[in-house]
This record gives sequence, structure tokens and C-alpha cells, in this order.
Amino acid sequence: MWSWQLRGHLFNTLVIPVALYGVPIWGPALSRSSWKKLEAIQKSFLQKELGVRVQIPYSILLAESGRLPLEVEALILTLQFVFCLQKLETDRHSRLALMQSQSSGWFADLFLWASRWDFPEIKWSSESAIRSKLSILAVQKLWESPTPRQLYYTRDINRMIKYEEQPYLRGKLPQHIRQLISRYSTSSHSLYVQEGRWTGIRSDYGIQFQDLRDLFLLPEEHLGYFIKSIDQAGQAALVRLGILDAPERAH
Repeated sequence: MWSWQLRGHLFNTLVIPVALYGVPIWGPALSRSSWKKLEAIQKSFLQKELGVRVQIPYSILLAESGRLPLEVEALILTLQFVFCLQKLETDRHSRLALMQSQSSGWFADLFLWASRWDFPEIKWSSESAIRSKLSILAVQKLWESPTPRQLYYTRDINRMIKYEEQPYLRGKLPQHIRQLISRYSTSSHSLYVQEGRWTGIRSDYGIQFQDLRDLFLLPEEHLGYFIKSIDQAGQAALVRLGILDAPERAH
């Protein structure tokens, strides 16, 4: 079974370069509706790999996997392209074309595009500095006005030291176990919400997974990843279900 890291690497090397081929040329003039259609490529990949429903907001899928929107990746590539152009001699045709398009044309479109992501027009010391700064701004933009669905998300984006994938995605977990954790982690429900949904379980032990039997089949070495992804209320529900042992109280 291919790991999440391998699948992500293949997507990064085989899909994204094709989807964004030549983006510094056509990207600045692309409309928002066109970018939304392009984002469907990555959104579909994340939905399938995480095993979640199509209703899960794209911003949550990105946060769970530590990925940026394709539009942001495209903007980073375009700004890095500009950074390289600005280092050319002033008499080079590419540099002259850049200067002439500042009032109208390609560079003016790029300025409007970057402003949509609150990207400041300043001098950059390196191409990596562009990626680092824009990554931070993009995450802030995606979560500046969280929807009710985003507020349910258990991961605190603002406290993340580094924008990256969830730890369980880096573990060597079987795909169905990884997706089981993903479905809980990205859900807007807690273990208590869907009360009485499952046959044979008391109403106050409601649980959100589509197949409760999978939870009972979790191997002990994989259960730790699941426990780390849920809150205290969820862990308490698992104790009552007999899946977890009750924690010992301090005397």
C-alpha cells in the first residue's frame, strides 16, 4: 500500500507541474472563477486520499494536509519569476518588458493578483523568502473570517509553529486507518453529536464514524494516532464504549 508521503510526492511532481505549466505568463490574468475550477484538481485529490465527504471545506482539507491552494503555489512561482527578472541587466529585453508593463499589462495584473492575498510590494532577498512570507499570509487569509464549519475544526491553525500536515499522515498507517482518522479530524461533529445513530449503542454514546466496526478493529499501535486526534470528550466516549481504559486518577 502506497504511503501518504509517496502519493503526495507523485501529485507534487506529476500533477502540479502540468497544471501550472507556464503559470507566470497566464496566471496574473486568470479570473477567480477559473482559479476555483483549477483548485478542483487538488481538492479532489485530498478528498480521495483523506477519505472524507465532499462537504468538507477546502480550507480544512488544506490545513489537515499542510498544503497551500494551487493559486498560491502559482503566485509563488510567478513572484519568483519576477525576482529572477529583476536581477537581469537593465538592457535585457525581458527586464525592459517588465518595466513597461507596470502601469498596464502583465505586471499590473500581477500586482492586483498579489494584493488579493495581501502580499506587500517590497524587495525580496531570496526566492525562499517569497515562499515563506506568502505561505503565512495565505493561511491567515484562508482563516481570517472562519465559517461555523471551520470553527469546529479541532486543529488550531494560529498556534501551529510550522504549517504542515498532521502527524498521523506521516506515520506508516494503512490507508483505511489513515482515512478513519481523517474523517474524524475534519468532521464538524464530536463523538456525542449523532446520538442514537448506531444500532446496539446507547443514545449518549453516539459516534460519528460511518463504520463503527472499524474502530473496534484498530490495532493497538495505530490507536494512538487516533487518540491524539480527538478531544477529551471524545476520549471519554471511547472509555464508556470499552475501547479505551479509564485513566487512573491521581491520589
